Amino acid sequence: MKIWVVRDLEPLQTDANNPRPMRAGMLAMTLAKRGHEVVWFTSSFNHYSKLHRCTQDCTIEIVPGLKAQVFKCLGYKSNISLRRVAHNYQFAHKFSRYCSRMADSELPDVILADLPTTEAAKSAVKFGRKHSIPTILSIRDLWPDFFLRFLSPISRVPAYLGLAPMRYQVRYACANTTSLVGISKAYLAWGQAKGARVDTSNDRVFPLGAPKPITLSAASVEENLRLLSIDSSKTLVVFIGSWGKTYDLEFLKNICLAMSKSKDIQFVIAGDYESQPELAKELASLENTVLPGWLNSEQISAVLTRATIGLLPYMETAPQGLPNKVFEYYAYGVFQIAFLEGEVSNFYKETNAGLALTNRSMDYVCAELSKQIAVAKARKEALRAGFEKDFSADVVYTRMCMHIEDIVST
Repeated sequence: MKIWVVRDLEPLQTDANNPRPMRAGMLAMTLAKRGHEVVWFTSSFNHYSKLHRCTQDCTIEIVPGLKAQVFKCLGYKSNISLRRVAHNYQFAHKFSRYCSRMADSELPDVILADLPTTEAAKSAVKFGRKHSIPTILSIRDLWPDFFLRFLSPISRVPAYLGLAPMRYQVRYACANTTSLVGISKAYLAWGQAKGARVDTSNDRVFPLGAPKPITLSAASVEENLRLLSIDSSKTLVVFIGSWGKTYDLEFLKNICLAMSKSKDIQFVIAGDYESQPELAKELASLENTVLPGWLNSEQISAVLTRATIGLLPYMETAPQGLPNKVFEYYAYGVFQIAFLEGEVSNFYKETNAGLALTNRSMDYVCAELSKQIAVAKARKEALRAGFEKDFSADVVYTRMCMHIEDIVST
C-alpha cells in the first residue's frame, strides 16, 4: 500500500547525533518493514535541536520503503510563541499545496496524521475526505485545551478567543476522520467528544510504545558511566530530558539539596544544561549531583541500566498528559516518580511502573523517595517484563499496522 504519515515535530532517523525514534518514526519504520511504501511529511525544522535539517523543500531517503518529504518552514526559538503558530500554519499550507499537485495515480491508500498539530491534522483529514481516502487521526496531545493553563487569569479570555481557529480544526479533524486513535482511553474519549462521533467502531487505543532497551555489556555500562563521572556503586536517581519550561528544575535542585546527607545516593541530571547556566552551576556544586550534559543513545542506555529511580519533575502547570519519557524509563525497568497529575497517575496504577506525587512538600518528597529506593531494585526485572509484553515498540506498532491495514481493506 501507499501510506502517507503527516507528522511534524519528531526527529528523523537521519538527523545528527543519532536521535531516538518517536511514535511516528517507529510506526513509519514498522510499516516499511511490512512492505508498504511510506512517505513521511515533516518540516525542515528540528523541534528539539532548534536547527534546520535543510534549507529548502527536499526528499530524504530514510530506509528502503520510507522517505521523508520535507517542507522548508520558519522554525522558532520558543515552543510557546506566535512564530511557532506561524510555523505550524506554514507546514499545513505547504502540505495542502503539495497535495493539490498530486495526480490520481500518486494518491495514497491511507493517510495517517497526528494531533498536534491542529492545522496539519485538519488539512490531512480534509484532503482524505475530498478524495475518498481513509484517514487515521492519532491524538498525541490535547491541543489547544491545555494552552490556557500557562496563562494568567486575566490573559485567558482573549487567549480563548484567539484559539477559536484551533478548536475548529480539532472538531473538524476528529469528526471527519475514518478512525480515531488515542494514546490512552481518556485521550480517545476526548477526541470522540470533540468530534461528536456517533460511529466509533473504527476507533482504537494504542499506547506510546518505546524501543526495546539497548543491551550493553556490563563492561560497556561501567565504562560509559566512568566517562560521565557517574559512580555506579551508588544508588542512581536520574532525570534525562531537556531543560525546558515545563520542568521544575529549581524544585529538582531542592530535592538534591535535601537528600545530600544520603551519601549512598547520586543524582544524575542529564540534558542541555547550557540553557540554564546559573542553575547548572548551583547543581554542579552539589557533591551528590552529576551533570553529564546531553547523552547519546548508548550513554542513556548505560545510565538507565544502572538507575534505580527515574524522576519526572514537571511544573504544576505542565501540559504533559502521558509523556514519552514514561515509556523510556519503563523500558529499562526504572521505577518512576512523577510530579504530574491525570493520565500518568492512571497509567502508574495500571502498570505499577511509578508513582505520581501531588504533595510537593520537601519532607514528604524525600521520605517517599527513600521509601521507593528501598524496594525499587527488586522490581526492576518485573517492570521490564511488563514493558516487553504490552508497550515495546514491536508490539504496539505491529498492532497499529494491522489496524491500518484493516481500515484500508474494509
